[in-house]
Amino acid sequence: MFLQFPNQHCPALDPCIGDGAAFSQIASGEKVLRYGIELEANRAEEARLLVNDLIQGNCFDVQCPVESLSFD
Repeated sequence: MFLQFPNQHCPALDPCIGDGAAFSQIASGEKVLRYGIELEANRAEEARLLVNDLIQGNCFDVQCPVESLSFD
């Protein structure tokens, strides 16, 4: 594992997830809730299999609530 995640459910977001392979390795903890955004439709469909939720679109058009994600 590349990053240390807390021992509780926590969200992780990749704003340009591609096919999701790298992100699934980086955020591989069992309590990590993986979210992704991918512009290209074919890569988005591949990544959708590896994350909890995925948005197929432009990351600059996506909004999320303040403090829903953080990097501590």
